[in-house]
Amino acid sequence: MHRAKNLLLLAALCLAAAPAARAQSLIVRHRLPLALALEAAQTAVEVCTKQGYGVTAVVIDRDGTRQVQLLGDDAEVGTLDGSYYKAYTALTLAHDADSSKIVADRLLQNPESAQLGRLPNTVLTGGGVTIRFGKEVIAAIGVGGATGKDGDEACARAGIDKIRDRIK
Repeated sequence: MHRAKNLLLLAALCLAAAPAARAQSLIVRHRLPLALALEAAQTAVEVCTKQGYGVTAVVIDRDGTRQVQLLGDDAEVGTLDGSYYKAYTALTLAHDADSSKIVADRLLQNPESAQLGRLPNTVLTGGGVTIRFGKEVIAAIGVGGATGKDGDEACARAGIDKIRDRIK
């Protein structure tokens, strides 16, 4: 009888633990395929080149790792890091927005929040845009080297527009 009670208690504990075990299943995360990342970066560089700008375009994954980085023919060396910082800023700080420009505008309007712009690998300027699968941020693209207020961002968005219909 005592053994039957122990078995019943053990069965009850197992059943109680079952929902917790299911809650600890693997997390599904989407990732931009390399071919699409490469195409987005290449399109961004081509669009800026046609406008007379030497740029670098970088696509980073949702963890901030460089997936693709293309240095345009006339791009300056400073665009290598700048393009990454713009993508990283969009990825890490543009939670309800989609670009580093929106983040920069918000932070610069609020002096207390502007300290966020001093985080490593972030810049308070435009040129970085998130890449989403539905509402989920799966990557970001950054472009550096186009002069003018919105040149970098326009080229980054052109890269995203080129692949948008294939992000499924």
